[in-house]
Amino acid sequence: MYPHPDLTILAVKKHALMHRIRVRREECAVHVHEVLKPAEWAAGMYAKWQAVSPFTKLAAVPLGLLVTRKLMPKIGTLIGWAPMALKVFRAFR
Repeated sequence: MYPHPDLTILAVKKHALMHRIRVRREECAVHVHEVLKPAEWAAGMYAKWQAVSPFTKLAAVPLGLLVTRKLMPKIGTLIGWAPMALKVFRAFR
């Protein structure tokens, strides 16, 4: 049906196309790996958090609040003013 030279040209083009597809798949795999690094880190941290006993989690909340109050006392006042500041910013919008 097709002459031999046409089939040869089609075979060469097919080979080139398959090579480009293979290269782009490898590039996509590299980019996906780079994009998912933060998700892998977050999943690892979540797994570690799940491994911690529930009693330790309960103790961590008050300890975190105590550390926050001692090291950053002005944060509480900023948090107290945050709702009013948000209303003011929304009013100027």
